Amino acid sequence: MAGGGNFIHRVLSYVANELIVNGLANNLSFQRFAVRTSRKMNEISEIAAQKKKELAEQVKDASKNFGVAQGPVMVEDRSAETVWELLYSALGLGEEIVGEW
Repeated sequence: MAGGGNFIHRVLSYVANELIVNGLANNLSFQRFAVRTSRKMNEISEIAAQKKKELAEQVKDASKNFGVAQGPVMVEDRSAETVWELLYSALGLGEEIVGEW
């Protein structure tokens, strides 16, 4: 009898799925919601891709300023504050942020 319960569950699941899918597919409000959500997700994806590209460029520029392309930079003899100042100046971020550290 265990197989009978599984069959009933599958039939009920199928019927519920059909009712929900057909109900939402024919609902104008849900369609508007789906379109708006899709557009917003595309916009967010484009913004994220642009920000990723900008950040990669900033890291590339910062690595050139620190000489990473030529080899590792020795920072053991510098204070942590000086290292942060160098990083922020390479990224073009300003003194106001460095003062908070």
